[in-house]
Amino acid sequence: AMPGIVDNAVTRTHSADSMVTDSAAAGTAIHSGYKTDNGAINVLPDGACTYTLGQAAQAAGKSVGVLSTARMTHATPASVYGHDADRDAENLFAEQMAEFMPEVALGGGARHFLPDGKRDDGRDIIAEMVDAGYTNVTDAAELAAVDTENTDHLLGLFTSSHMSYEIDRVNEAKSEPSLAEMTAAALAVLDNDPDGFFVSIESGRIDHACHDHDIAGSIWDTLAFDEAVQVALDYQAEHPDVLVVTTADHETAGMSLGHGTEYYTTFPALENVTCSLASLSGMISDDPGNAVALAEGCGLVLTEDHVAMLGEHPPEAEEVEGIDIGYAYTWAHYVLALAEAEMAGIEFGPWAHTGLPVITYAVGPGAEMFNGSIDNTDLPNYVADSIGVTLEAPAIP
Repeated sequence: AMPGIVDNAVTRTHSADSMVTDSAAAGTAIHSGYKTDNGAINVLPDGACTYTLGQAAQAAGKSVGVLSTARMTHATPASVYGHDADRDAENLFAEQMAEFMPEVALGGGARHFLPDGKRDDGRDIIAEMVDAGYTNVTDAAELAAVDTENTDHLLGLFTSSHMSYEIDRVNEAKSEPSLAEMTAAALAVLDNDPDGFFVSIESGRIDHACHDHDIAGSIWDTLAFDEAVQVALDYQAEHPDVLVVTTADHETAGMSLGHGTEYYTTFPALENVTCSLASLSGMISDDPGNAVALAEGCGLVLTEDHVAMLGEHPPEAEEVEGIDIGYAYTWAHYVLALAEAEMAGIEFGPWAHTGLPVITYAVGPGAEMFNGSIDNTDLPNYVADSIGVTLEAPAIP
């Protein structure tokens, strides 16, 4: 049951220096209300640091949650709490997150918190956070076992880098939680704060699947996001003073319904696909002689043309002379993405983000502000108005 009236707005996403934003500039806009250059997180072109919704909520005595299926130090989650002109400073963002101390932090990216991962300073930031009072969980079972009523700081970094694509998490029976399970646990902990909370929840791998031109993968991760949104809507139905906003930081790869010159889509063709293209291309690189059998074992339907095309170059080749295979990991990945697109009657454009607007939806107090045509920098101002917090002006640190 949909709670209340759902308001929605077409939302522009350009950054300060490009019609096509990256996630750092988009995260900055969504969490602080300012346009910045691509690649910068909460640092403006003049060097001033923005003030984020996370900081504003914390200053107002509210709890803060940061969730993503990407690394916790990746652009979108980092833009809740972090500041640096270089989005790749992920070790620094791990330090900034520990300093910020969100009540809940759930996602991937443990490697930036650990001395045997990407850190060369010997620090074990997970251990430091446990010492500071965090309950630390490492898989779905531990997350499900958390006594949320008696937990005030919850940390879960479930993978070294990004969390698995949903299609692989389910079909390979991985021990990682779903985004819906993460959302339910986060709300149960944040709900303990009588002063309220702000939480940013990202289905981060939808973007990656689109960069991969992986249709089935992107659909599985979008459905996982949909299940997490339902958890939030169910919570909102019981707590009508809560505002739920769903948006996207940008569109990726121009996915379109329709293929070539044909006016059709055939979604049922995707129902048998059981692997992400990233996972499948990895299997093929390990056993290139069995590329066709492995692809068909994952539910892809290959025509004679696709099989012939696979044989034109080594399936495991990561570069092919004269052909731009974009963000495909291998030649096999490139060909199988084309096969999947033809199967589904769906097509991608570039391998990059696009400048297309996105749709923002809102339910709850202040939802009516999310209406018509708006800019991504409007979002945090509307949220701040709704929850009664103040976004301070940017300042040179």
